[in-house]
Amino acid sequence: MTLKSQLLKTMGELLALPLQRIYHMAADRDAFVGAVTKPIYLMIENKDNLKSATVRPALFDVLALCIGRYQHGFGMRSSFLCGFLIQNDIVAAMTSVLQALPYFDHLPESMADFVAHAAIKHNCTNFSDDILLYAWNRLKSLF
Repeated sequence: MTLKSQLLKTMGELLALPLQRIYHMAADRDAFVGAVTKPIYLMIENKDNLKSATVRPALFDVLALCIGRYQHGFGMRSSFLCGFLIQNDIVAAMTSVLQALPYFDHLPESMADFVAHAAIKHNCTNFSDDILLYAWNRLKSLF
């Protein structure tokens, strides 16, 4: 087990704790989750991390846990993005995933796997539905 996978496992265990007991305010909890997810998004940008059999699932598990359990959002209840209303609990993750796609050639397949992983193993169906809806609307606008 590599150091990265141990770190990600520890992050997952930390996020599995009831953070609402430590952070009573939603803004504090969101700031903490944002501090945890920022290095994860940076790790996803590295192709070698997504090729690793131990690091990749750990990255996906921690991100899906943040989306499913802590709503991975910052502030308002809803946001207007690309012409349709979506829930803010997935805006931060959705924006991070979609903005990185054009810049890294290795990400589209991995992000598709992540969306499926989040929906199947962590029951983050709103996240996967909104990602697919955004991709469909984007594809329709190109033709």
